[in-house]
Amino acid sequence: MNEPLIRPDHLRPEGEVGVAAWLLRRRAAVAAGVLGVVAFCVVAIVQPELWATPDWRVSVPGFAITAVASIVSLVRREPGGYWIWAIGLALAAAGQYDESIATFERAIELGWDVVPDARCEIARVLLEADRHDQADELWQELWAANPEEQWTLNAGGLSYHEAGRNEEAIKWLGEGLRLALAVDDPLQIVDQMSDARRLSLKRLGRREEAATHLRLAVALSPGTTLYRDALDRLG
Repeated sequence: MNEPLIRPDHLRPEGEVGVAAWLLRRRAAVAAGVLGVVAFCVVAIVQPELWATPDWRVSVPGFAITAVASIVSLVRREPGGYWIWAIGLALAAAGQYDESIATFERAIELGWDVVPDARCEIARVLLEADRHDQADELWQELWAANPEEQWTLNAGGLSYHEAGRNEEAIKWLGEGLRLALAVDDPLQIVDQMSDARRLSLKRLGRREEAATHLRLAVALSPGTTLYRDALDRLG
């Protein structure tokens, strides 16, 4: 005897739902709304003497918690994971590196697809966390996956530059500049890479090379001998 088909619970219409049950299912959104109203009222009452009174210790954290709750509420309803990266950035800034990496990994699982490769954010956080071996391995994997991706070279170079790994920064940014200049910089990232590479050269005490690099960057003009020479010197 054939059993009747039964629709799963999660596919059934909600029907009549009480106010309390509806609010309970949307705890993050409700918390965000309540905190937002409370924080706004506090600021409205004490403004413009906000920073001259102890009340800022309530209002400012209230705004911060409201922002976090709002993002969490949004993320829970976002099927593509495109907002989760914001939480990943915030966690990294707070020094919660493992949580940040896990958040980026989850965003990628949900379909977060950006340029450069989304895994660049994970590699950057690994550098921030002083987990250099893991970061180096991931950066090399990203470079090998697409050796001519200028955005990846830019991201890697800037990350190494910020981490004080100047030799690696010079290498990555030099290759990125070589590729960008060869096609007349359609992505408009030469200035950014050039500035960071020059500063890394200065940090290493290679001031003459840094000065030469700067002169080339300023005077560079496609089609000239200077342009062709720059391709060799930047490598």
